[in-house]
Amino acid sequence: MLRQLLSEENTLEFLPHILNDIYDGIVIMTSDSTIVYVNDAYTRILGIPRERVLGKKANVIEPTARSLEILKTKENFINKFEVVKSLGRSIVVSASPIFIYKEFKGVFCTFSDVTEIIQLSKEIERLSKNEQILKNQMVNLKKQLNEEIVLPSSFSNIIGQSHELMKTLKLASQVAPTNASILIHGESGVGKELVAKAIHYSSDRRDKPFIAINCASLPDSLVESELFGYDAGAFTGANRNGQKGKFELAHNGTLFLDEIGDMPLNIQVKILRVIQEGEVIRIGSPKPVKVNVRIISATHQDLPQLIQEGKFREDLFYRLNVIPLNIPSLKTRKDDIILIAEHFLDKLSNELNKELYLSTELKEILTHFHWPGNVRELENVIKHCAFVSSNSTITKDHLPHYLLHNQKFSNINPNVTLEISPEDSNQQEHLRNEIDLKEKEVILQTLKKTNNNRTEAMKILGISRRTFYQKLKKHNLLILNTKI
Repeated sequence: MLRQLLSEENTLEFLPHILNDIYDGIVIMTSDSTIVYVNDAYTRILGIPRERVLGKKANVIEPTARSLEILKTKENFINKFEVVKSLGRSIVVSASPIFIYKEFKGVFCTFSDVTEIIQLSKEIERLSKNEQILKNQMVNLKKQLNEEIVLPSSFSNIIGQSHELMKTLKLASQVAPTNASILIHGESGVGKELVAKAIHYSSDRRDKPFIAINCASLPDSLVESELFGYDAGAFTGANRNGQKGKFELAHNGTLFLDEIGDMPLNIQVKILRVIQEGEVIRIGSPKPVKVNVRIISATHQDLPQLIQEGKFREDLFYRLNVIPLNIPSLKTRKDDIILIAEHFLDKLSNELNKELYLSTELKEILTHFHWPGNVRELENVIKHCAFVSSNSTITKDHLPHYLLHNQKFSNINPNVTLEISPEDSNQQEHLRNEIDLKEKEVILQTLKKTNNNRTEAMKILGISRRTFYQKLKKHNLLILNTKI
């Protein structure tokens, strides 16, 4: 079709290469508005693959496009501002009619993306209305520049620039080379294990093991053997060669005790002894084993309150809480939300082998949502959007239903926190219950099939021992007769 619009054969050989090297977007359409050519910049700016528009009529795709005016007037125009409503992009357009032997054949259109410039202009205008706000912004920027924090490379996977987060990471990097015990506080999903790993790999122990255990995921009966190990024949079903515990596996390295607040009191006593004596005693063994372990623990609970309730040992708390670190929740780090979202999106772009972008409207929605599940929830939402999107630009239509239901995002008030509606909350709870019932049914059927042999059931289900017992505890199945 393009060959019909242009007459010189030799021009056609190199013209597409030239047009693709131009930074501005280019569109060529015929006299009936059929799009016959778009360059690489078009797909980059608008985030639309050329296959979706080639051969389609522009008056159907974008009926209000300024370039369509030339189909009637047959007169060119230069630098006209336009908003691509379907994509939420602001562009500046220039267009010229194409005449071949004085016969009108179509339209040649170029455009530049000015979305960010428009947004920046609005922001400057807003700040200019209040001189004091502008001065405060300048003071804060200068302060941030003067207090620039350079973190070790092991902290590069922790995305964010908020003041509270950077203050925490700065302290973490300062104490990383020491052997001090660290207690990380933070809500579920904020990335406590990520910080623990960053500390470990910034220490002199970086070449030694980093061993993590979630204290809330194991039944009380398994915690002791998992932490301290056992000798051969220590109990029914024990490995004939015995087994090292997490303390021994972490020798000369770091042991990360996640959700330490859920640790049983009788195990807390033994952990305290390991810290004091530097040795562990396996179950069924009379001999202590020397260990050199740095302990980093984490919790989302109020440990001083648990101490008052008699659920956590005060002496252990002081041993673990030598250096307290607090990771702020995502809802207090509004400026970090898009940084983190785009970080996850970049990883998914490589995984899915396609370019992915967040629309301006979606960025606004993500920024003002309250994220009860923190970074973990944001990652899951971005994955959902990427997997359900059939094109490069991710919009609000790709969000999970619960995040959009009963919300009006066309005019978001920045001072209003978006909440999940009670109806959606009930729907989520119902869905979780249905999934739990199905999971429990599968586990029971597998145990029945193996005559209640849990080791065989684990193999059939294809899950680890830790995960298996975590699910038994969740579904109150630990009381079943056991064959291992």
